[in-house]
Amino acid sequence: MPGMPRFLGKGAVQSGLDRALRDPMSRATALVRLRDWERADPAGRGSLATVFAGGLTEDQITHLAVDWFGTPETPFWVETDLTGGEVEQLCAQLMKEALEVSLGLSTDESVLPFVQALCDTADLPLEIGLKGLVSESAPLAGALPAQQPLRRDLPLDIYWICELPELEGYVSWNEHQVTVIVATPPIDADVFVVHSERRRLAAAKESSAAGLIAIQRAAQDGIGRAGEIVTALYEDRDYSRWDG
Repeated sequence: MPGMPRFLGKGAVQSGLDRALRDPMSRATALVRLRDWERADPAGRGSLATVFAGGLTEDQITHLAVDWFGTPETPFWVETDLTGGEVEQLCAQLMKEALEVSLGLSTDESVLPFVQALCDTADLPLEIGLKGLVSESAPLAGALPAQQPLRRDLPLDIYWICELPELEGYVSWNEHQVTVIVATPPIDADVFVVHSERRRLAAAKESSAAGLIAIQRAAQDGIGRAGEIVTALYEDRDYSRWDG
């Protein structure tokens, strides 16, 4: 059974987080909740996935909580002794670093002055900004425009690399964005069915809402003739388990 190919991409989870964290107030809110989650008792704080629930569907939250951060009946990670708790801890630190960079905050710097500056720019009372920080609903996206005197306002651009030997995270930034990369070991091979039929590939390119095409040597995935370069379509047995 072929496994997931080495892959760098943006699944539904990463896309959802990008959208949810597009404006500065949303990122400030997420950072406050993430810091609260880190300080809470691990026995009762729930999954890290709930910190970012505003940008994810219920299925995606469950997928992260169980497959990425939990202990699923069928292991999600293969060829590794990695635990869900280790993945959760790394992802929490990764997102904390990325959110602080995106707002121009030093390590563990208070979010309050940032929110004050945000409200001053928009000529809104500080209470409005504070209400957004503690609200269980989605923050007031667009209500607080991103302008000076904000120290920094950069959107996040989140990617996943699969099938590396170790679990790693990276945060890089420039004047346009903060790029976030989480690199993981391989995932369960049974998630995929591989197709190399030209007709099926053409149809997927034309009409599928999401997909994965790999161009690779035939021998490594058991399709085509040895030494041949083939184009294969990877389709999901269970879409919710791999997409992000």
